[in-house]
Amino acid sequence: MLSGPEKASSSMWQHLGNCTYKIPFRVVNPGIYNVTILLAYEQFRGFSEIGDDWPQTSMDSILPNDFVIDICSDICAPFTSKQVSEDFSLPICSRTEPQQGVYLPISNETVRERKYESMYGHKYIWEPLGCRFDQRFESRGNDSCLNLRDFALKIYGDSQIRGAWFALDARLSGVDEPVLNNIKWERAFAKFFNPADIDKNKYPNLTSKIEEAFRKGEIEHNDTQLAEQDPRALLKGVTLGLEFWSHMEGFTDVKYFRGHKEGKGTPIEIELAPYDAVVFNGAHWPSAGQWQGGHFTTERYVRLIEYAATYMQEIGERRPSEGYKPIDFVWFGANAMTLIPGPKHKHIDWKDWRNIFRLKVWDDYANSVFLRHGAKRMNSFEMTLPWAQDSFDQSHMDKMPRKLVICLTSNH
Repeated sequence: MLSGPEKASSSMWQHLGNCTYKIPFRVVNPGIYNVTILLAYEQFRGFSEIGDDWPQTSMDSILPNDFVIDICSDICAPFTSKQVSEDFSLPICSRTEPQQGVYLPISNETVRERKYESMYGHKYIWEPLGCRFDQRFESRGNDSCLNLRDFALKIYGDSQIRGAWFALDARLSGVDEPVLNNIKWERAFAKFFNPADIDKNKYPNLTSKIEEAFRKGEIEHNDTQLAEQDPRALLKGVTLGLEFWSHMEGFTDVKYFRGHKEGKGTPIEIELAPYDAVVFNGAHWPSAGQWQGGHFTTERYVRLIEYAATYMQEIGERRPSEGYKPIDFVWFGANAMTLIPGPKHKHIDWKDWRNIFRLKVWDDYANSVFLRHGAKRMNSFEMTLPWAQDSFDQSHMDKMPRKLVICLTSNH
């Protein structure tokens, strides 16, 4: 892990023999960096598929706490977020490929930086590498586009992808406050969660608002109606749905494609009929504890994603014959996971197999499989890895940036 003029981390390493390792890393900003190298597991325990125990972490620091490296600090000028975001000589970032980026220190030169730091307390902000975004999708910035066409986006997945739903919902709502910290979220939580599951200490105002709304009968679970004054209700037709799937069930469980209605398709095809795009994930629960549906071996996981990817491709190919518009499938990726030192954490009690090394290997497999079957991809592992040890609950990355292109051009 490197911190300084940039926040970066590497999950790739190579054993050269005789206890010598090579760890490649990439930084683009010059300066002096603090470097931390942890011995996470001994004897490749993090990859073990033998036995049903939680792989005990070591978490031993290899370098002194004050170890630094100097990367061209004497003659190279560092970049700032303002310089990158306002460099109009850069090409527009791809709208179809996952975008690499860098976490640059917040310099408080822009409103965006100051807002991000005040909201989340972060000292770094993400910028794309080698290109620029012409859409920031912040604070209703794309309303002119979204008012020109109907767009329906379905998100399937676990609690890792839920953060992306919250962020998108916040932007469509015009919320200019921290995600999960505004009372406008009471309806979002009511749709999908039991108020008892919310951390009352972390979100006291939100919790009280939800509980009050339930007592008054103002909202109920699965309430999908928007209040008349909600900014989202004024958009032409943006539909944003979320459904919890842990193992990509809609594309792997026969109940979703048993039966066929003439001219309409299988149950999952009928469910997806209104949507333009599906964003999905499915890696954390297959690698979780055995009784949480996990302990998949890598071979078994590859079979799972091959099965799902093949069926997604078939759905896409059949849609024209069923009178449905084209659909994009987007692999969200596998978020990085906190290395838990123990001894008390629910993942240890679950005998959980999740860790950044296993998830990195699985995400690499998934990227190649879904790409081969025509799906698009997001690089959520790369974006969350530098912050894996900073997770607020040692599991989730709700404050990380994600970018989904909904407005493809100025007219569509």
